[in-house]
Amino acid sequence: FQSFYPNSVEFTSIAFEDLWPGLGDFDFNDVVVIMQYEIVTNAQNELKDLKAKFRLMAAGASLDNGFGVAIPVNPANVESVSGSRIVGNSVNIDPKGYESGHNDQTVWIVMDAINQIYQNTGFLNTMADVPYVETDTIQISMTLSNPQADFGTAPYNPFIFVDQDRAKEIHLLDSPPTDLASDEYFGMWEDNSDPAMGSYYKTGSNLPWAIEIPVSFDYPFEKVDILQTHLKFGEWATSGGESFQDWYLDKAGYRNESNIYTRP
Repeated sequence: FQSFYPNSVEFTSIAFEDLWPGLGDFDFNDVVVIMQYEIVTNAQNELKDLKAKFRLMAAGASLDNGFGVAIPVNPANVESVSGSRIVGNSVNIDPKGYESGHNDQTVWIVMDAINQIYQNTGFLNTMADVPYVETDTIQISMTLSNPQADFGTAPYNPFIFVDQDRAKEIHLLDSPPTDLASDEYFGMWEDNSDPAMGSYYKTGSNLPWAIEIPVSFDYPFEKVDILQTHLKFGEWATSGGESFQDWYLDKAGYRNESNIYTRP
C-alpha cells in the first residue's frame, strides 16, 4: 500500500533561519527545501519502505549548512538508506547509508554541505541580480529489515546543522534535536527553549527558526524580514498557530508582494 505526503503530486516546504539562537535577518531563506514522502506499508499498516524527494529552492546563507531528517525508526531495523548527497567530512555515514551515532532514530543526511554541492557563494536564488540556479531533485529511499507499526508521521523531524558544525542543529518549533546535537545553545540570546518541558527552538513570543508551509513557499528576498513580507506571519506564530493559519496564501492584506523573491 502506498500513501503520500502531502500528496502524490504536490510538495511541502521547509524553511530555516540559520542564525539561531539569534534572530538574524529573519528572512527564512537561508535554507528552503521542498519535499514529498512516499510511505509503503503492508496490510497491517506497518512500514516497509519510506521514500522521499527533496529539492533545494534557496540557500541565502554564507554559512555552509547541511540538511537532514530524523525518522522514528531504530537503526537496527534498517536494511539500507540510499540517495544521500555527501561531499564533505562533517558527518559519519554508516555502511547501511544512515548517519552513525543515533540510538533510537534513523537520521538521513540529505545534503551535508549545501554551498559546496551547489557551488553557492551565499545567495542562491534569493537575490534579483544573482543568476537563478536550477537545482536537482535528491531521492532518498529507506528499506526496513522488518515491518514496523509505529513510525511517526510526516514530515517527521527535518533539520539543518549550521556551517558544518554537526552539533548545532535547528529544527521545527518544539521538535527535539538528535543525539548528536549540543544543548549549549538552548536559552541563549533570543532562544527561549526549555528542553525539560519539551519546548524547543522558539523565542519568548513563540517565533520559530524553522517553518513548514504545505505549498511551495514564496520566501522573501535576501535580508528582508518575513514579518514585513508575510504580514500575518507574526500573528500566526505568536498565537501558537491559532490565528491566520493560512498566513502564507496570496490573499488581500496578507503580503507585501515587492518583498517576495520570484523565479526569473
